Amino acid sequence: MLNVIQCVRSCAVVMLCLSLTACAGFRAGVESIAYIGSPDDLPTKPGPSFQSRHNLDWNDVQLSVELNNKLQTRDHTVMLFVVPTTIDPFDKFIGAKDTNKLVAYVEMRSMNPKLSFDPAKVSFLINGQPHAPVKVSEHARWGDDGRVNNLTGKWGYREVTGARSLQDPLHNYSFRIEFDLDRPSPREENFLLDLSQALRSPGGEPGPVVKFKAVPWKQGYT
Repeated sequence: MLNVIQCVRSCAVVMLCLSLTACAGFRAGVESIAYIGSPDDLPTKPGPSFQSRHNLDWNDVQLSVELNNKLQTRDHTVMLFVVPTTIDPFDKFIGAKDTNKLVAYVEMRSMNPKLSFDPAKVSFLINGQPHAPVKVSEHARWGDDGRVNNLTGKWGYREVTGARSLQDPLHNYSFRIEFDLDRPSPREENFLLDLSQALRSPGGEPGPVVKFKAVPWKQGYT
């Protein structure tokens, strides 16, 4: 009889451990996906987050544009991969947690050495109303002298001013552009990122106007 009781207790302990560790779930929401021209090639059904792997091509430039307004609309957690335990149905932003203001991340690689990019001249338009950045930073390897040093510098963001020459076709130029604006909901689709004055070459055409489409996302976790 004692052995039976010990066996039952052991099974109970095992089940308790499984209940505490064998949890999974999924999150879902909507995000703003950048595009130039037509949005026809963008996904329409929920899938893994699309922002980090979506590139835009414009002339001799490969662009990546991401906003920190990714929205989570639900979070379901299940125990033993079957039994629902928690459900979070509330909308919340989950991008760039260090600020509640709008941030645009712009990364580019250029095959045209005559091109330059001045992030301070980027304009964010909401319902046609333009807004200038309040702070721009570049992600690079910075030396102790405050200059870019691709050999011994340390990676990080540093506030910058003025235009950046895009001379190196093998280098990804990466910028964080902050605006004194509340993050817009991806569902609104009434905003643009205007690069026409920021991305230019002597005698060349102005840079593109980047549009955004609301795209659903869904991601599982364990």
